[in-house]
Amino acid sequence: IIQKIETRVLRDLRDLTKQKVPIEDLYNYVNQNSNRKLWELLAKHSLFKLDFTTAEKALIHMNDYMGLVFLQRVKTIDDDNLKKAEIAQFFEDYDQAEEIYNQSDRKDLSIAMRLKLGQWDKVINLMKDSGVVQEDNLKISYSNYADTFFQKKEYDKAEELYKKADNTEGLINVWFETEEFEKVINYIEKFPEKSEFLAKMGEKFENYGLCEEAVNCYIRYGDPKKAIDTCVLMNKWNLAVELAEKNNFFQIEGLINKFGNILIEKNKKMDLVELYRKAHRNTEAAKILIKIAEDLKILNASPMTLKKIYVVAALEMESFKTRLIDAQITNITTQNGPSAQQSTTLDTLITSDLSLSARISFIVLIATAGFISLIPFP
Repeated sequence: IIQKIETRVLRDLRDLTKQKVPIEDLYNYVNQNSNRKLWELLAKHSLFKLDFTTAEKALIHMNDYMGLVFLQRVKTIDDDNLKKAEIAQFFEDYDQAEEIYNQSDRKDLSIAMRLKLGQWDKVINLMKDSGVVQEDNLKISYSNYADTFFQKKEYDKAEELYKKADNTEGLINVWFETEEFEKVINYIEKFPEKSEFLAKMGEKFENYGLCEEAVNCYIRYGDPKKAIDTCVLMNKWNLAVELAEKNNFFQIEGLINKFGNILIEKNKKMDLVELYRKAHRNTEAAKILIKIAEDLKILNASPMTLKKIYVVAALEMESFKTRLIDAQITNITTQNGPSAQQSTTLDTLITSDLSLSARISFIVLIATAGFISLIPFP
């Protein structure tokens, strides 16, 4: 343990400052026993006595430039009590400074000092006691005071103070920590579009695995690519495809292919079917389903299981056909060109329809044949 003990000279000078010894005698005593600590004590004593000449000499001996700058500023203050309050602050005696301000009926200056120090609880209490309510500063104090409780994980107290501060972002941070997601969701639409906080909310939802909520935040923020990336990371391929189509994001095809290859390597055929279904790749999904059925037939799977798989494959082809026809009809109804072009489009539609019908019939035939071949006959 290191214990600091004052020298006899410093103790003597401290005793002399408490007595009614003239400043000149104190200066001579320090000058004879020159030491930085002695000059510091003399400078402080002289400042509180408002003897700026002696204080200046002491500060010069100390080479204290900042002290000299402060001295010049204090000289410009008209009220002696306010000078003493500033000097108390300079020596970090803030309670004394507050007492002087309050005695001088300048609680506004006490509030300003506590604001500068970041002592938010004292600011709030001063405003309540004095009746000097500065609305903006009060909200800032409530908000910053809430931050201290948030950092200490005292979320109930933090939430209460954030409400008093009208700090929506602070409240949302608390609700994320307490996992009150419904409260957060209600505020997504209340933030203006492009608000930076929407992006932060999206990241937090993403961290908690709430894909749709994260997507809503990113879309409102104006970052559809981030929304699509989030869907891909969370395997929400149907939503990813939907967003890609809405926002003309063609790179989704590359992502689907990449993920599809991963599933193929892991032999997750049903997951691959689901991926292709959600990506509207119905024909590819149908092909994989037929392959699954053929593999299961070798393993003597039940006929009903096989038939269900074949029928689902046929339904996938039907879905493909329906989407294609709907798209072509939409194209015809919105076409402004000559009737000859419309006629050509109709011919193409009929031809493709016949072709698709043949393919679907073929798949259903396979399903039926596969099912019948598995029924034992006497």
